[in-house]
Amino acid sequence: MSAFNIAEVSTTDVITSLYEIEKKRKLKLYPNPSNGSFSINYSAEKLIVDIHAISGKIVWSKEIDNQFQNSKNINISTGLSMGIYIMNIYSDNNTYIEKIMIN
Repeated sequence: MSAFNIAEVSTTDVITSLYEIEKKRKLKLYPNPSNGSFSINYSAEKLIVDIHAISGKIVWSKEIDNQFQNSKNINISTGLSMGIYIMNIYSDNNTYIEKIMIN
């Protein structure tokens, strides 16, 4: 039988699943996949939303100046074909990156 040292471990910042990451996020983007109309649920005075093709090229960009507490709908279906894109959302001191799919 061997002896083990047991130390107390704080788990306040330990992420044990993807569900935990989602709970800590302040931004919600839905539905995904969609037909090109997305809702962004986030509290901010200003957001900048950039959509990138997989190649990295910016194919859509918009600045949203309204302060909102609930949901803001954005429609990116015009001019974009079906496929996978990367959405960058910039706000205050935060940057969120989401993979989105347009059907």
